[in-house]
Amino acid sequence: MDPSNSDVSETFLAALKRMYTMQDMRARRMHDVHIRYQLALEEARARHVAQFRENHKRMEARRQYYIAKAASHVQRRKELETKVKDMVDRMGNELDKIEDVMKAGYDGREAEAKKAVEEEKK
Repeated sequence: MDPSNSDVSETFLAALKRMYTMQDMRARRMHDVHIRYQLALEEARARHVAQFRENHKRMEARRQYYIAKAASHVQRRKELETKVKDMVDRMGNELDKIEDVMKAGYDGREAEAKKAVEEEKK
């Protein structure tokens, strides 16, 4: 065998070995980068989901607050309407009493006037 040929094949084998080693190192680095990327992506996704849930929880609490507030206002309105209705009914009853007293007064005056007219005719 030619000594120069042996050197070439050894050099070629060394270069080939070096190339495979570098490819393996590159693959490992790429794998490490991919793992770090996946972890960062998962962390960002988890933060986003947590923030979304927190916002949703806050919005739900706000919605419940406004629903409760509206229900309270409806209840208050019903109470006020009941009070006003009762007050109007009481006022109507009092006006009926006043009207009855006034009618009795007018009836009494009318009777007195008729009596006075009859006495004058006599």
